Amino acid sequence: ASAMEEEQAAAAASQGDLEYRAQLNLAYREYLSGNDNVRQQRDVDIGARVTGTAFPLRTWQFGFDEYFQRLTRPTNYESRGDLDRDINAIKLSLLFKPKNRSISGSATLANTIDMFESTEHAFADRMQTSFGLRANWQFLPVTKFYADANIGLFTGLGAGSEKATSFPLRAVVGAQSAITTETTVSTYVGYGQGFYTAGPDFQNVLFGANFGYRYSPMGRVSFLYDYNFADSINSNYLRDHLFKVTAQQQVVPFALAASAEVRLRQYNGLSSTLMTTSGQSVRDDVIFAVNAGGHYNFRDWLAATVDYNFTTVQTDFSYIADVGLRLNPSFSRHQLLAGIRAAL
Repeated sequence: ASAMEEEQAAAAASQGDLEYRAQLNLAYREYLSGNDNVRQQRDVDIGARVTGTAFPLRTWQFGFDEYFQRLTRPTNYESRGDLDRDINAIKLSLLFKPKNRSISGSATLANTIDMFESTEHAFADRMQTSFGLRANWQFLPVTKFYADANIGLFTGLGAGSEKATSFPLRAVVGAQSAITTETTVSTYVGYGQGFYTAGPDFQNVLFGANFGYRYSPMGRVSFLYDYNFADSINSNYLRDHLFKVTAQQQVVPFALAASAEVRLRQYNGLSSTLMTTSGQSVRDDVIFAVNAGGHYNFRDWLAATVDYNFTTVQTDFSYIADVGLRLNPSFSRHQLLAGIRAAL
């Protein structure tokens, strides 16, 4: 055997047949406001995740990803309630990755259970199961083409759920390449349909494009446009036009990132509970968000982090909170998160 073959065999022997990563995230949220209803919504976010790959150096591999989240989100200022949700998502993948071949692919089975902790919001509880196939073709060293298709079964959970059953289908083809050593581009186009058994249905072309430019060895900026749809907790589906710019800069030992985005969002088929108080079946939102943050690396395994987010949502939607009182849930929110990250 050649020296290279011996080196590869030694690397495979040391790597073993299982790669995995486990992480735990805890975030305490305190709302600094003169409004008692806002302060009452203080809470703790939880995230626990285990990902891994079995037989990572073989032609056929098996991947798994188990992710549990407890997401806390305050409601509007007129309420002391909350929208805390428990979300469990698991994804199993069969991967085909032959060595020194331009063709690869995967088959994926995914399941998500999304439930609100409050019985008041149980009408939006749901379960999503989907199956997907993907094929990749490495055409040139920096150019890849792919085809991706998946179909799902999305349905409500519990007797009180108002979610219409759907069988969302997405089929897209895309490409990823580099124009120069400093610029990258990726794009996809395809078709999507929700196949909802009741209420309005999404049926349209899907499209996305991302252009990236590395302006220095330690800095990069990218521009994204994406047109897509997703199942929604308060309607049949939501449709987004997303415009986003992202910048990343590393100044050792700091790593900084910032982004700004605008979403033109439309909800179609609002739940009967929301329609009862609003009289609307369609909701249009304009969402603007700015994110900025960075981390300081004390060691390879230890870093301090700070993240800031500003979000404003302006909507044409309104609902009746009390007799004769109609409210518009438009809002602006600032969030600051500081913490420590450690890899053990």
